[in-house]
Amino acid sequence: MKIQYTNSMKIVMPVYDKRISPVFDWCMRVLVVEKLSDNTINKVEMDISEFSEIERIKVLESIGPRTLLCGGISLQLEGIFCYLGIDVISWISGRTDEILNLFLNDSLQPEKVLLPGARMHKNKQSIYKNEVFKNNDNGLTINLIKLDKQ
Repeated sequence: MKIQYTNSMKIVMPVYDKRISPVFDWCMRVLVVEKLSDNTINKVEMDISEFSEIERIKVLESIGPRTLLCGGISLQLEGIFCYLGIDVISWISGRTDEILNLFLNDSLQPEKVLLPGARMHKNKQSIYKNEVFKNNDNGLTINLIKLDKQ
């Protein structure tokens, strides 16, 4: 996947002690990275420890990242972020600076950065398809359907 951007590209990573936090749903801080078209990189770390799940969704939506690089993440949050147009690359482990460098240089390889315990299937690739529908007037409901691609 070749990374292309026009004016800027924003990336969000949940962090703990300069590493990707193991689970996005319970992280306390996120690193917001913006790469400008002149290759300038701006970084801001935000405390989200007091935010509810809904508030986290709203904050990420307002930041407007193109990509979320994270460790584990619940299917519900992953589905919502995908629906909002945020690419979610999950099950990643490592130092945030190393992961960011690999991602920006288009060399993020799953076998090198997989979270311990995550498994890759050599001949199968799992993908998720979002199916979105309104659930009466209770708000947006997202169902993720796992598809196995041979």
